[in-house]
Amino acid sequence: MSSTEIQGSLSPASGTPSETPPDLEAAFHSSAVGDLERAVTLWSNLARENPLEAFFAFQKVNALFELDRTAEGVAAFEELQEQERLAEHCRMLHRLFGRGEGPAYSEDFRLVEGGAGRLDRHPDYWSLVKLASGFRHLLLPLKAADGVLVEGLIGKRVGDDECCRVEVDDGENREVVVFNARTIALRSSSHAIRIPLDRRMRPFRLVVLNGASRLWIDGTRVLRSDALVPSRTPGLRLGLVESVDHLDTDFMMGSVRIAVGLKGATPDDFAPCKGWEAWMSRLAQWAVGAGRLDEALAAVDAALGGRPSEAVVTVCAQAAVRLSDDRQSAEAGAIYPASWEDSLQKIAGRLRVLGRPDEADKIATRAKGRGTQAIVCDRVSVLFARAPHRVTQPVEIIRRLMNPTKYQAENYRRAVEDISVELRYGSVLGIIGNNGAGKSTLLRAIAGIVDYEGKIQVNGRSRLLVMGVGIQEELTGKENIRLGCLYLGMRRSEIAKRVPEILEFAELTEAQDLPYRYYSDGMKARLLFSIATSAEPDIILLDELLGAGDVRFRVKATKRMEQLIERSKAMIVVTHNLSFVRERATQVLYMDRGKARFLGDPHRAVDLYFDDNRLAPSATPIEEQKSLSEEI
Repeated sequence: MSSTEIQGSLSPASGTPSETPPDLEAAFHSSAVGDLERAVTLWSNLARENPLEAFFAFQKVNALFELDRTAEGVAAFEELQEQERLAEHCRMLHRLFGRGEGPAYSEDFRLVEGGAGRLDRHPDYWSLVKLASGFRHLLLPLKAADGVLVEGLIGKRVGDDECCRVEVDDGENREVVVFNARTIALRSSSHAIRIPLDRRMRPFRLVVLNGASRLWIDGTRVLRSDALVPSRTPGLRLGLVESVDHLDTDFMMGSVRIAVGLKGATPDDFAPCKGWEAWMSRLAQWAVGAGRLDEALAAVDAALGGRPSEAVVTVCAQAAVRLSDDRQSAEAGAIYPASWEDSLQKIAGRLRVLGRPDEADKIATRAKGRGTQAIVCDRVSVLFARAPHRVTQPVEIIRRLMNPTKYQAENYRRAVEDISVELRYGSVLGIIGNNGAGKSTLLRAIAGIVDYEGKIQVNGRSRLLVMGVGIQEELTGKENIRLGCLYLGMRRSEIAKRVPEILEFAELTEAQDLPYRYYSDGMKARLLFSIATSAEPDIILLDELLGAGDVRFRVKATKRMEQLIERSKAMIVVTHNLSFVRERATQVLYMDRGKARFLGDPHRAVDLYFDDNRLAPSATPIEEQKSLSEEI
């Protein structure tokens, strides 16, 4: 079946034959390549010509937000809300933010004290903005609600810290959605959508009903899960919550509405766009033909995540097989991100559930094992002497030779114990844990700096990037750059080219001849970060290199880190920045007292870390505090 035949075989509403709108492919193309002004025009035309298809209206809303035309995007979203007569399907409808002259908060809601914030009034919408660390959330008590729907807009102004939460508990079902800077996750399953919230506002809809949860983002991307067990304090909480390290989160919300009483329906009945699965399958088919492989993967995954018709499943299966063919027939030595394999395996699993085992097996087989191992650690342990100055004394040497096992147990401690992990090319391994857990020690063992027991195999040119290597207090900034680059293994000719670039990025050109000891803490942080990220090895080992400098420099640093990740073939990151771990890591090693506490899914690892390191109680009442933060 050709691409044209497949496109003409679908109707979004019913799966029956229909013609493809003439501007659809042009709209897909404009959105994919970033021609957003043209995309807004095309999606607006499609929405006007097809008023019953909310898919086109949502694409228009998303394009407006991408263009930073926030007021227009909010107005378009509110128009969508008005067109959908949600009140006709529910016993009660609450609007949290309105345009009237009444109170900022509905009488049904109350502000739980304990933090600082502000409710901003804009020309066409309200936005709730967190101003300082501390709990601040709105509470709506619920009893026997028979299902809850929450929708609205959410965005983040700056930063990458945990987290904003929406918690729904109607006494029978409970769900917690965690919004981070670049991921949105369901706490019931740790499933997540990797999507940036710090670039623009995003429409979201959460439905919790009959023991199930559905979360739609941008109208088309969906997360599905079984609901959590209810707590002792039913209610709806829109929470702007502090991070584990007490940093400001700076989230904003707007155009929020809450529908209570969805009895007699299923969560999928409340999808923002009816028949959106068919439109996403068309996007997948177009993206495969246009060579937009990432868009194709995302579209196939989204379409199969809803309630696709047989025709939609057929199109998505063909597109996924084509993607796996392209991956398998790639040139020798080509490295695909590990996320590709994970996405294809996820699609294969969904096709099996949908009754397509043949296509699923074909996709899974072709996707498997294409990534070469970059680093292999097998039962790695690192021992440190409790009293290093004694172990070289003649008496101690004799004692060690007489009974090595007993001497080792009495005089050495295991900073790292029996760690086994594999890192494939195209993947990012995050290592998290409390101070003293052995994270940096393991990284130094992989870099060959400290002795270890076990086996470590590194296939490629690796480099440990860490702040402060080779820095001398009495040398000038320029001299320290040269010394630091030498420690990173650069040649002198390369260093000569790098020095002006590093000085410019660190914003220290005018202070390059000033001794390092006279630099302020911010200047030192900028210089150290700029030196450490100037190298470009195949395999990058990062040790606490995130979040240098002030807010303005951190924006530059984040972009540089993204470029470094894109250029590298594999990466290991030791960090306390849990948002970065959620958003960038393909797997996470959670270490505790030198041992592996957990190895696997990033969201499950971070959730376990939060559970093991609960925040200290605040002034919030105990029951409400527990309900809001028991998952942290």
